[in-house]
Amino acid sequence: MRVTLKIGSTSNFYFICLMVNFFCRAAFSVTADFVIIESPRSLSIYDQFEQPLSKTEGAGLLPYSPLQIMSADVRLGDQITRAMQCSYGQKTYYLLKDEQGTMLGDKDRIQIVKGCSVIGDTVEVSRKGAVSFAPSVSALGSAKSLPEGTILVLAFRSKNSYYALQTGHAPRFGWIPASSRDAWKPLKRAASADTSITTQTTMQLSERIEWANAHYKRLFDAFNRGTNMQKSIPRWQKTGDLTWSLGEPYGRTGELDESAKCLIEDLRDILIGKQFSVRYEKGIINISPKTLP
Repeated sequence: MRVTLKIGSTSNFYFICLMVNFFCRAAFSVTADFVIIESPRSLSIYDQFEQPLSKTEGAGLLPYSPLQIMSADVRLGDQITRAMQCSYGQKTYYLLKDEQGTMLGDKDRIQIVKGCSVIGDTVEVSRKGAVSFAPSVSALGSAKSLPEGTILVLAFRSKNSYYALQTGHAPRFGWIPASSRDAWKPLKRAASADTSITTQTTMQLSERIEWANAHYKRLFDAFNRGTNMQKSIPRWQKTGDLTWSLGEPYGRTGELDESAKCLIEDLRDILIGKQFSVRYEKGIINISPKTLP
């Protein structure tokens, strides 16, 4: 059944704001789709400014990096070039496609994993020879095991395996079997206040905010099409290490304060157990270390 929503002008603009406030919480889930890139250099990748990656930026993408898919198919600013929009850490990337929607470059060197449970936990291998680690699930049976004391960041779970980053002097991504989860333990933290945020946590914060941006765009695009209006699309812009500002006029008018409150709650959930506070005021989100007594 197809439902058509007829949208008027001024009064119905407030309706679309209410819809934004609802969907920015109700539709958010802990699952996501990822694209794992075996060799980032084998693809045509643009940065958040829709420019080709520099060598320095490309070096920041490790082999087998997992990029969270924000939109499987978008058009860039020229309204011609097709791409897959992804996020990784604090940055947005575009994986370019041809006119038929096929990934440009060596498409055989990517893997799309759908319906993953996002984890983000940091753990330490506590038993020698019990946790195997491999670049593919099929290779786990013959993979070498990780030594005791290895630190892992569990990015997500897919079926019976976790995808993780092995930290250290030579970090690398790979799969580990879920059946070995009794062979690792949560990484112990020092008793003193934790005044730093890991790359994984920063990635989760950025991904949640980019998720809100993507839904703002979908809802306001629909509103503009239905009304022949040109309302500007709300977007959170990163203005500092852990600061985001809502584009005008919405940061000033307060029309999206309810959706912002939902977003703040989700960001606080991500930071549970960390000595950081999240504040929102007049269209600005700021995350900073808590002041200790």
